[in-house]
Amino acid sequence: GYLIDGWTFLGSVGPVVSNPSSTVRGRTLDHEGGVWESGNYINGLNLQVGVNRRFYVVDWAFVTADFRLSAAWAEMDIAGGTADTPNYAAHLLFGVGWGGRRSGPSSP
Repeated sequence: GYLIDGWTFLGSVGPVVSNPSSTVRGRTLDHEGGVWESGNYINGLNLQVGVNRRFYVVDWAFVTADFRLSAAWAEMDIAGGTADTPNYAAHLLFGVGWGGRRSGPSSP
């Protein structure tokens, strides 16, 4: 991430991992194999961007808030064909933590 005036801006790209075992109109497809023979497959892509801010309660403890947007897409085999599985989401995360203030030229 990038720290600018106490705000952290972040972005990430990663795989979509799925277990596409399915039953469609009475037809069943059990998946075997995949990653480490687990039945799970890497068959898509996820993109995420976000912003985070820490708010110090005292010098060694803070609360934190994240806002993130994600978009994911995968195409997988299912019983009787394939399925496109888009997913778009907004995430609002809160947390607590401890540790000294971040160092660097942009830190408050």
